Amino acid sequence: ESDYRLGYELSSDYWLYSRYCRWACSRQEILVIGDSVVWGHFVSEYETLSEYLNKITGSDQFANLGVDGIHPVALAGLLKYYGHDISDKRIVLHFNPLWMSSKKHDLQTEKEFRFNHPKLVPQFIPNIPCYKDPYSKRVSAVIERYVPFLSWTSHLKIAYFGNMDLPTWSLEHPYENPAYCMLDARCLMLVEAENRESRIENRESSHLPTSA
Repeated sequence: ESDYRLGYELSSDYWLYSRYCRWACSRQEILVIGDSVVWGHFVSEYETLSEYLNKITGSDQFANLGVDGIHPVALAGLLKYYGHDISDKRIVLHFNPLWMSSKKHDLQTEKEFRFNHPKLVPQFIPNIPCYKDPYSKRVSAVIERYVPFLSWTSHLKIAYFGNMDLPTWSLEHPYENPAYCMLDARCLMLVEAENRESRIENRESSHLPTSA
């Protein structure tokens, strides 16, 4: 649907982003890409930039491929490694100049600065002076970009196990079956999708003209 956006809690699920990107490219003409401004940090899913563009044009041709809180350097990595399907597509790319408002936010300082989506930025070349993650994490991030199975396992951790690996999750939930956990999560997603569809239908019906 045109007003779909990647869930906030799934913003680091790059496997899911890649799948959604492929789905959107197959169904909608124009992709709107950017950070929180595009994603819609302070608004509901049907009040985002892409949704208003759809309303203005009277169509469903704009898809929201924004990611909440993503730095432009990380966004470049996201599109390079997980957005292959956008090739030859029409896009609206939003650049937020606030990321250049200081040396810290522009990632130019030597002091460590924590920013969102570090797995997507260049891990070795060019060097980002404020990025201080250990080499083991950097190597892991690079390998995950090229091994789909690893990005899929990250998807399972994020979507079903609270961003924990299976051994850690099992220690935290010793009496729960991980298979049931995944099934419950899928059922919850279906219920949320049905509720969302109902909200859309109610919203559309509220704009229908009434008889005098």
